[in-house]
Amino acid sequence: MAGIVLGRYLPFSFLPFYIFSLILFAVTFSLFLKEKTSLVSLFLFSLILLTGYLYFSLTYFPSSSNHIVNFAPSEVEVEIVGRVVSRPSEKIFSKRKRVSFILKAEIVEPVRSNQEHSSQISSSESEEAGISNTPEESAAANESPLETRLAEVERDHGKLSPDVPREKNTLYGETEGKVWVNSYSPYWNFGYGDRVRVRGKLRLPQPAREKGDFDWQRYLSYQGVWVELHTGWVEMLESSDFSLVRWAQQNEDHLAARIEKTLPDPHAQITKSILLGDKERLPPPILEDFRRTGTAHVLVVSGLHVGLILFIFFFVLRTLGLSAKIISVFSLPILLYYALLTGLRAPVVRASFMATVGITCLLIDRDTPLMVILSLAAFFILILNPLSLFTVSFQLSFVAVGGIIYLTSPLEKKLHFLPRYLAKSLAVSLAAQLSVLPLLAFYFHQLPLIGVVVNLILAPLITVILALGFLSLSLGLLFLPAAQLIANTNWLIIKSLLWVVEYFSFSSNSILSRIACPSIGPFPASYLIGYYLGLVFISQLPRILSYIRRKARIIDSFKGA
Repeated sequence: MAGIVLGRYLPFSFLPFYIFSLILFAVTFSLFLKEKTSLVSLFLFSLILLTGYLYFSLTYFPSSSNHIVNFAPSEVEVEIVGRVVSRPSEKIFSKRKRVSFILKAEIVEPVRSNQEHSSQISSSESEEAGISNTPEESAAANESPLETRLAEVERDHGKLSPDVPREKNTLYGETEGKVWVNSYSPYWNFGYGDRVRVRGKLRLPQPAREKGDFDWQRYLSYQGVWVELHTGWVEMLESSDFSLVRWAQQNEDHLAARIEKTLPDPHAQITKSILLGDKERLPPPILEDFRRTGTAHVLVVSGLHVGLILFIFFFVLRTLGLSAKIISVFSLPILLYYALLTGLRAPVVRASFMATVGITCLLIDRDTPLMVILSLAAFFILILNPLSLFTVSFQLSFVAVGGIIYLTSPLEKKLHFLPRYLAKSLAVSLAAQLSVLPLLAFYFHQLPLIGVVVNLILAPLITVILALGFLSLSLGLLFLPAAQLIANTNWLIIKSLLWVVEYFSFSSNSILSRIACPSIGPFPASYLIGYYLGLVFISQLPRILSYIRRKARIIDSFKGA
């Protein structure tokens, strides 16, 4: 993890680091053979640090001469053929439907006749879509596109590796890299894994205009995307073969349709968010209420969902007389299916991996500390995608769970005067809020202080909504009227949840709203480091003081002797 951060903020030339890593590996292996364990640990840590740096550099920076970034921004329209590698997301902007997806480019060609096939968005449509050509952008278009791109990246991320190509590729044909595509076509029939052709002008994503603004360019770069394209024309070329991801997405669509049949809006959208992690059509005012009360995490599939699924699964099969170890084996495919169903989002991957490690420990009769399991989950995700480290979802998920593991016990001891159940619940809520509040302030410029109280109220409601939601979906596959009956009960619980969130957001009282959730201006990331170091120090202060007093007593006993 430290190596990935080093590669992100202190990029150097790749080749010297690679050679130095090989030398370091040879030295470490030599020390290991000589059984010098203390030096081996130091050199091994340095080797892992450099490995993380090299892995990030290879993953993050485009290094191929035919990368799609070399063709952007394009002065003329181009046609790109590639595979859809993300779930198409549909939204409404200015009363117009927009479908966004990530395309893994394979071939790029210039459009030879714009009159035959024109997909360029009209100027009025571009304004509605938020696309504009400022004088600065027009001037930049006349410069070398790659030079412009590199200048922007160097400004925002530091000096690039010299391995990144420095000359624009003028040869069309095979290409590689990802493109963020916004399609304004009124109809679309493609999905994950399909091969499509799109037509339009390649653009460079815009960075944040001011400090503290959302950085669209950085957001896309952490997904491996360096260019975007707006189009009104997408042609389906080839349907994908069977894949687990595509099959899971079709299952999610089917379950979402079941939810919409049994519940009205916005209750159906709330249920889809809580059960499936689908927030695309959630009304913005409701989403803002959840953010202002510090409860937006309940709309994200997380460990609570995975834990409840395992609880229901274990409860039903234990009732049928199966042993815990047999149930554990059968539960592993269930976890994989649910992770695929919810789009392999960082929180559910983390929760599923932790549950898998826990189940494995149960099968081999071995007890593993939760912090070790959490670290293994982070390592697993970063091996698959090191750029996940810089996403808000990854940071909030792991920091929240790490805070709960690390802080719950000392906080519970401080709350010993309360009933045990209340002390435990309050300690968990406080631990989570103390862990994520700085990140919420850093990314969203809000500090939802009311979240500690609201989370205590919502925890039992969310549990009931999850249980009834899963039960309703299961019955809906067999007998829809029975599912409707359960959904009607769930509607009452969801209505209560919405009332609680709306009430504590104090949207009708500006003074109380500012007190419950004050706005925070932009601040440097170094403040976050200081806060978390201070949090660790304060939590360990009783142990440190106890150690100092014990050492003082030992010294006094020697003086007395």
